[in-house]
Amino acid sequence: MSLDLQLLHAGLSPGPKAIEAWKSWYRATELENMPIASYRLMPLVHAHLVEVGYEGPELQRIKGIRRRLWVEGEQRVYKGVPFLRDLQERFGRVVLLKGAPLAALYYRDFGLRAMYDLDVLIDEERALEVIEYLLAAGWKLDIHPTPRCVDAEFLTFRHGAGFRHESGVELDIHWRVSYLGSRPGIDALVRDAIEPFDLKGFRCWTLCATDHLFHTLIHGILYSPSPASRWVADAVWILKSGRPVDFSRLEALSRHYGVELYVEAALKVLRDEFAVAVPSLDFGGVGFWARQEFRRETTDWFASGPHLLVASTLHRYARTGSSFVNLPSLLRYCQFQWDLTTADGAKAKLRRLLGKLGA
Repeated sequence: MSLDLQLLHAGLSPGPKAIEAWKSWYRATELENMPIASYRLMPLVHAHLVEVGYEGPELQRIKGIRRRLWVEGEQRVYKGVPFLRDLQERFGRVVLLKGAPLAALYYRDFGLRAMYDLDVLIDEERALEVIEYLLAAGWKLDIHPTPRCVDAEFLTFRHGAGFRHESGVELDIHWRVSYLGSRPGIDALVRDAIEPFDLKGFRCWTLCATDHLFHTLIHGILYSPSPASRWVADAVWILKSGRPVDFSRLEALSRHYGVELYVEAALKVLRDEFAVAVPSLDFGGVGFWARQEFRRETTDWFASGPHLLVASTLHRYARTGSSFVNLPSLLRYCQFQWDLTTADGAKAKLRRLLGKLGA
C-alpha cells in the first residue's frame, strides 16, 4: 500500500485499520519532511485517530499542525470576506467552490480541511471585467502557463486564474467550474442548482451536494506530480454529511461535461480502496479521442509520448467550442497549453523533453 493510501486510511477507515495504517505510515515517514499533500491531511488524521482511541505520543505533534491550520484557515476567511463582499457588490453573486464551503458545510471545521486560497465562481459574461478590476486594484495575476495577454480568447483557453493581494489574500477566480468543461455556457446546469451559503456572516452561494461531489471527483482524479489525495477525504465527507446526493444527476453531469471516464475512475477508487457505497454508473461506450484525453490527464504528460499529447490537446480544443478551421486560434491554444508562450517556458519544456528522450 502506498504512503498516500496509508495516510488516507489513517484518517478515514474503521478503528483497527486506521491505527495500523497510521503506524505503517509513521514508521516510514519523517514528520519534518512530509509532502505538502500529507501535511494538509494531518488535522483529519489527528481527529480520526483520537476518535478511534489511539493514544500514541506523536499525536501531540500532529495536534499542533491541526491547530496551526485551523488558525490559518480562519484568518484566510476573515481577511478574504471583505474582498468577496466587494466583488459581489460590484459584479453580482459570488459562488464559492472547494475549500471554504467544504470546510464550513461538510467538515464543519476550518482546521480539518486546509485551504490556501478562496475559490470564486463569477458570472462568465463579466469575467474580463472582474479580471481588469482586480489588476487595476493591485492584485497580481498568478497563473501558469503565462498568457501572452488576457483577453476574450484567453477565457476560452482557461477556466480560471489565481490572484494574489499584498494583504496575503489569494483568490482563485473561476469563470467556469472546470477546465474539463470550457465551452461557453456549459455551466448552466450547475449554476441553476446553486444554494445560499453563509460564510462568517457573508451571504453568498455554493454548489449543491451532488455538484460538490462531481467537482471533487473530476479534479481529484487528475494527475499531479504532488498528488492532491485529500479529494478522497472530501468525497467521503460529502457522502456522509447527510446532505442528499443524487447519483442520477451525477451521471447526467458526467455526460454533459464529457467526463464519464474521470467520474467512473474516481468512484472506483472510493469503492475498491475505501469500501464507500457508491454505484457503478453505466456510461456505455466512450469515444477514442476522449480516452486519449483521459490517459493524458491522469498520467504524467511527458511519460505518455508526443502523439498522446497532440491527440488529447486537440480533443481539449474541441471542448472549447472553437473551430478547427480557425488555425490561428488552434495554434495559439496549443502554444498556451504546451507552455510555449514565453522563452523560459519553451526552454523548460525542451530540457524536460530531451531529458525523457535521453533516459
